[in-house]
Amino acid sequence: MINKILIYLIIILIVGCNPDAYQLANRISVDPINGDLLHPSSPFIKAHMKDGKVYVLNSWEMINKYDGFGNVNYLIGEGTLLSVNREILEQEQFEIPLDSVVILETNELTNSGPATALTLVTGLSLIGSTLCAQNPKACFGSCPTFYVNDGQNNIIQAEGFSSSISPSLEATDIDMLYNASNSDEIFQVEMKNEAYETHVISYLDLLIFPKSNDERIFYEIDGTFWNTNEIIGPSSCSINNNDCLDKIIEMDDLEWFSVTDSFNLAKKEIIEIEFNNIENGDYGLILGARQSLLSTFIFYQALSYMGKNVGEWLAMTERGEIPHGEIFNILGGIEILIKNERGKWEKWNEMKEMGPIATDIHMIKLPHLINESKSIKLRLAKGNWRINYIALASLNEKLEPIVLKPSSIYYDSKYDEEAMNLLLDNKQKLVTLPGDVYTINYEIPSNELKYEYFLKSRGYYLEWIRDSWIEEENLTSLIKMNFTPKKTLKDLAPIYKEIEADMENIFWNSKYEK
Repeated sequence: MINKILIYLIIILIVGCNPDAYQLANRISVDPINGDLLHPSSPFIKAHMKDGKVYVLNSWEMINKYDGFGNVNYLIGEGTLLSVNREILEQEQFEIPLDSVVILETNELTNSGPATALTLVTGLSLIGSTLCAQNPKACFGSCPTFYVNDGQNNIIQAEGFSSSISPSLEATDIDMLYNASNSDEIFQVEMKNEAYETHVISYLDLLIFPKSNDERIFYEIDGTFWNTNEIIGPSSCSINNNDCLDKIIEMDDLEWFSVTDSFNLAKKEIIEIEFNNIENGDYGLILGARQSLLSTFIFYQALSYMGKNVGEWLAMTERGEIPHGEIFNILGGIEILIKNERGKWEKWNEMKEMGPIATDIHMIKLPHLINESKSIKLRLAKGNWRINYIALASLNEKLEPIVLKPSSIYYDSKYDEEAMNLLLDNKQKLVTLPGDVYTINYEIPSNELKYEYFLKSRGYYLEWIRDSWIEEENLTSLIKMNFTPKKTLKDLAPIYKEIEADMENIFWNSKYEK
């Protein structure tokens, strides 16, 4: 595997030094103020294939035709076919089945139906975005954001499939809508694309549970739903002898967070939590948290190291040819520590839900040892998490949700039949672009009952590559990030420390809106 990657790197270096190498030209510029997309007069598209070859087309279109077995989407155009070693194999008119492509890469944005779901936009210049220019690695980036009414306003209550950064990493995500309030026959979710990204959604279902006034339902990280009539708040919360109880006792606007270590971004810290009034029985730890922007910074830094070859790297990831994600495994999630029978603290479980936008609430079922110790510890990387809520819930029984499909979808206040059909068809996908906003409605069985609400989404997203990132191309650093991630987390510590204080402000004030 390593030899294969090294050979590939040599190819990149040779091509990168060749002035006649095939590269994308006429990079797209996007003005966040008016949302205009400037289309170059001579667009190019690269089709990265499953076998490692690449088509570079300078004139192309998408067609759909019958091949004897069914309808197939084809990319048709004139250009050049390059070998795995990036040697010219053919120069002619090509007809490429879209299902043999792993990633499309272009320097302009065009909504080309099924091709859009595979299209990586490179060379993006952010004109007029002062905050992003100040710190490009703090620009707002997300998977789809979901806004739901809390009884007063539509607020962000969930974000979908945050770690699914390419087609092969498509995943299902279940998010509790903790503050959702609804008394109508229609439950409404507003889905937004607020970043320079392509979002690809397979489905968006609403899961509901009828409940009593004093009952709540929580989602366990193993996929189980439990109901409870008793929630116990901590009696104490401390870290390094500093009290943190007021930050985590309620699900509100207060969050506990710390700053990263100056020399090692993987440096851990421990939060100590104690509970009173615990009787014998089954309990689950309720944990409401979101990531800081540390993981966002590292992800954007990796894309920067890839530079103009980001399409090649992403295609290799799709083909399973390179490792990925180990650096985030080292950063880790929030580990739950419990005292064992010998009184020694040991890891019981870990919450790894990624995403810096919405507080995600999960429940982790605890062993009966909690009945005796009445305490837990949380171990996490310094500055990597923002914790909003910690509590214990007595567990009653496992439940199965009522699954609701969308009953109607609106785009720009108009009913969107195409989007509706795409979300209801398991073989199709809804693709959204920056600034898109969809209002999705669900018919509730009875508005006389109270419900607990969860969103179940499946999909992936493709990050658009900024010009400022490409300028930082560094293949040596990229190799180190993949193969010596612990050292990389030490090397990046002082760089992140310089921008850490301003990350949240820049992030939240750089959302994309049409």
